[in-house]
Order: sequence, then structure tokens, then C-alpha cells
Amino acid sequence: MPQSVQTSQLKELAANPHFSSYLQFISGQDKTSAELAVEPGRSGPQKMSFVSTEEQWNQAVQNQVSILIAHEKLSPKDRRVDSSISLFATSNMPATFAIVLPLFDQKKSRFRPGIHPTAAIDPSAQISPEVRIGAFVVIGPDAIIEEGAMIGAQTVVEKGASVGAKTILHSQVFVGADCKVGRFCEIHPHTTIGADGFGFVPGPDSRMHKIPQLGIVVIEDFVEIGANCAIDRATLGETRIGEGTKFDNLCHVAHNCKIGKHNVFAGGFFVAGSTNIGDHCVFGGSVAVGDHISIADRVTVGGRSAVTKSIRQSGTYAGYPLESFTAAKRTLANSTYVSDLRKQVSEIRKHLKLGDKRSSAAKENK
Repeated sequence: MPQSVQTSQLKELAANPHFSSYLQFISGQDKTSAELAVEPGRSGPQKMSFVSTEEQWNQAVQNQVSILIAHEKLSPKDRRVDSSISLFATSNMPATFAIVLPLFDQKKSRFRPGIHPTAAIDPSAQISPEVRIGAFVVIGPDAIIEEGAMIGAQTVVEKGASVGAKTILHSQVFVGADCKVGRFCEIHPHTTIGADGFGFVPGPDSRMHKIPQLGIVVIEDFVEIGANCAIDRATLGETRIGEGTKFDNLCHVAHNCKIGKHNVFAGGFFVAGSTNIGDHCVFGGSVAVGDHISIADRVTVGGRSAVTKSIRQSGTYAGYPLESFTAAKRTLANSTYVSDLRKQVSEIRKHLKLGDKRSSAAKENK
């Protein structure tokens, strides 16, 4: 059954000093409730909607939405709505999503209470009360699953690994031997924590010889990792993901990296081994970071950039080679004129009878 959210609950949020600066109650009855949060076009009784435009406002009001959260630019305090509608104003819509939508989140209902009879749990594993363990889960010897953890079907937690309290491992997640996942984390399907790092060395026989990867991965508290990601175990020591850091889908962190706290990595982020990234950084989609690099705190890197050298100062960067964001925009704008410039230079050379001065490599490749 849908979870009903009442106006009184939202009023409590609005009264909280942490949220009151951007969520304000305007009017409505405490018992007015909503079972779903929906876009304005699907709004109606027993539903909540968020509106930022005049069109969205009209849709929600005409559909008799039960709870309406409107951006303050619509001046909701100056408007009249039916007494059946509970009205709130916000100055920050994304932040309001973050504090209101958890009231509707029924993720826990995806996981069957208790331990599924098909789960294979080693007798030496420590399983705390109130865990939810799905079908065909495998938990190895001496593994630790703390209270309130939820583990989806066909997930593997190997020997000596640990999963912290209230952490969610979705279906088909792999947590390698002795790796540690903290409290209140969420790891999405098909993600691997603790596969071997990519370590090989050429031998005298000209063959590649594997370097055993003997370290572990440590995921600190409140980390979220999207689907189809890979966090490799260290050669020695640990690969570490700092508290509160968030990864989108399809990200890769190589062995022995140290990722700081409260960073955000968009889809397709790759970082090579033994790189250190500070705290409060933001990386756009498809950013590639080289090995043995250090990146300072509060660095932002634009999408499709490549980082090949250490970044010592906080700031915003982009491009390849990496530049300040302002310089990168200028470089990108100038690149559209390169073909025209080449033609113009060629015409000038012909006019001056300087001949063809292309490089020998260019001539050979012609």
C-alpha cells in the first residue's frame, strides 16, 4: 500500500531550522494527505506536486491536487487556493525534493523481511537482527552484516567482508573478501567492490605477470555507488572512498586510490591507480583521471575532461589538456575557426610563393 504523507509532517520539516530557510507552510489542514508525489500533469486528489511555472500551477490546481509545493517566484503567498489544498512555498526546489521525497520512499518494501530460505550463509558469519537478505544471496565465512542492512537477490558478500548498519546492497552486488562497507550506504545493481586491481609487469620472458592484489576496499558511511561500477582492491593497504561521496553509474576507481569526503562523480568517471582526490569535489561525466595524481579539495572538473597532472589549487577546470574553465571555454570557441585559419594561411603562402611547408609526416601520410 502507498505510504500516506500528511500536511502536518511537511509542517514539521518547514519548522526545522535546517530547512525553514527554503520551505515555508502557507495554508492547509494538518490531516490533508497525499499517497503519491507526481508531476503536475498527473496531479489530483491524494497526490502531491511541485510546480515552478504558471502552466504547472494551473494544472495542479485544476486537478485538485492535495498538497502543492510552489516555487516562491510564483508568489504563492499572494494566491488563493481551495481549502482542500495544502500549500507550501520553496526557494530551492532541488533541496525541497531532497527533504520531502524521502517521506514517500518505500525502498524498504522491495526487500522481503527476514532471511530468504535460499540464501547461503556460512555458519561463522555474524548476522545482526532485523536484516533483510534476499533470494540466493551468498555470505561467506566470518562476514559481518550489521543491524538493519538490506541485501538484494544474488548478491555475494565474501569471506571476512562487512556491511554496515542500514546499508542497502541491491541485487547482484559483489563485495570481495575482507572489504568493508560502512553504515547508511547504498550500492546499486551489478557493482563490484573489491575485484583485483589491474596490476601486471612484463617479465624477462616478455610475458605479463600478475601482481597479486592483497589489499582491500574501505567504503565509509553514507556513500552511494550507482549501477555497474567497479571499485578495485589495493595491491597493498586499501582503496578508500570517503564519507558521503556519491558515484553515478558506470564509474571505475582503480587500486590504491584515496577518494575524499562528500565528492560527486557523474557517469563514466574513471580514475587510474594510486591517485588521491580531496573533499567536496565535483567531476562531470566521462572525466578520466590519470594515475599517481593528487587533486586538491573543492575542485570541479567539467565533463569529458582529462586530468593528467596534479591539481594543487581549488577551482573549476575543463578540457584536454586541462585548463581553467574560463580558458577551456575560450579554447573550445577558438577551435571552430581552425579550419578557416588553415585555409587562409595556405592562401597567403601561395600568394607569397612560399610553397608547401607541411610536415614530412603529413606528406608521408597523404
